[in-house]
Amino acid sequence: MRVARNSRCFAAALLGCLAAAGPASAQSASGTVVTARSILAEQPQDVLDELESKSWVMIEDSADATFVTALVIFEAPLDRSMRLISQTGRQVEFRPELKANDTLETYEDGTLERQRLKIMFTSIVYHLRYHVDFEAHRVSWDLDTSRENDLKEVSGYWELYAIDESHTLVKFGTRVDVGSLPGFLQDYATRKNVPKSLQNARRWVNSDGTWRH
Repeated sequence: MRVARNSRCFAAALLGCLAAAGPASAQSASGTVVTARSILAEQPQDVLDELESKSWVMIEDSADATFVTALVIFEAPLDRSMRLISQTGRQVEFRPELKANDTLETYEDGTLERQRLKIMFTSIVYHLRYHVDFEAHRVSWDLDTSRENDLKEVSGYWELYAIDESHTLVKFGTRVDVGSLPGFLQDYATRKNVPKSLQNARRWVNSDGTWRH
């Protein structure tokens, strides 16, 4: 799917406006309500510049190779973006490294899924418990340690914030610890694989779930 040139112009104008305006958060019973504006206002200029140019940016922690975060702009309304991201069983549509994604259990707040990755000649199987919170516009996951897994730790989240009626800012984070598997798989699972997954997820959401890798 080709990204329209005028969408990049929109992102540039939007980021400049929000960053200049500063935080715009409100107080609730549980504390400060986070918004797209407040998230952008906290970012250093180099992160904003990259987000402006690509509509996504990785934010790495050089001290922790198992954890990465990112910001992404979806060219879709908040509710539609959340509806798509919450359909965790459809990840095979935009993640080429994910060779199988089987839903084993369905709960009121999410699913239990068995996933199989293929990295070079290595097949990796693990089980994730997904939690979907439509009110908070958040999807999170963690490893089901009651089942057999080839990975030591997997967790993560998508957090969605409305920018306007047709754009959504997304905070993404994931922690993957491959444990005793070969070391090169650790770098692939985070720094090398996540950028492609984010770009594909963005294309998929922007197309209302019709794009395929």
